[in-house]
Formats: sequence, C-alpha cells, structure tokens
Amino acid sequence: MKISGREYIRIRNKGEWKYHLILIIALVIMIYPLLYMVGTSFKTLPEIFSSGLNVVPTNPTLDNYTKAFDSLPVLRFLLNSLIIAVIVTASKIFTSILASYALCFMDLKHASLIFNLFTISMFIPF
Repeated sequence: MKISGREYIRIRNKGEWKYHLILIIALVIMIYPLLYMVGTSFKTLPEIFSSGLNVVPTNPTLDNYTKAFDSLPVLRFLLNSLIIAVIVTASKIFTSILASYALCFMDLKHASLIFNLFTISMFIPF
C-alpha cells in the first residue's frame, strides 16, 4: 500500500497544531540568542552598539577572530578542554564498568536501591 504525500504529513489530531505552534515559538526563542551571538561576532564594535537586535551584520568582518587568536592562546585553551574532557570521560566509563560489574554479579544486600540511586543521579546536570 503506497502512502501519498498528503496522507503522510496529515495531522492525526485536529488540536495537535497548537502544540506544534508552541514548540516552534519555543524553538525560535531558544535559537535566537545563538544566532545573535554568531552574528555579533562578525560585526565591528560600533556596529554592535548601533544595530540593536539585528542578527545579520551589514559589513561582516573576521577582525574579531583574528584579534582573539592573536591576543589569546585559543588553541591551547581548546587543547586543555579536550584533555580534561577525555580524562573525565575515560574515568567515568571506567568507574561505571566497575560499578555495573559489582551490581550485576556480586550478591549485594541493597543492589536495587544502589542501582535506583545511580539512575536518579543521572538527572542531576553536572
């Protein structure tokens, strides 16, 4: 049975468009600061203060990036961040493997409680 294009994108519930509209508005609200930040990085200093909330620069320039790379060791900062991220990720994987082995194969008194606490701790963003 072949489904035509109209049937494929048909909304199942007539009130569902309201939720889609709310999600699209939320998406625009969340994406706009990122677009503004990227657009502002290509503006000159006078243009930043005079253009208001305009995202698109009138005369895009890479001067801000050249100044940042000349005045700061940006590549060293990125390398430091990469080293820390790799070390933290590897140690997290290693300790998780040890903990999962202990919870699966050892006869612990409160294994289900410990497992539930580990699972709940994943909701804490750090």
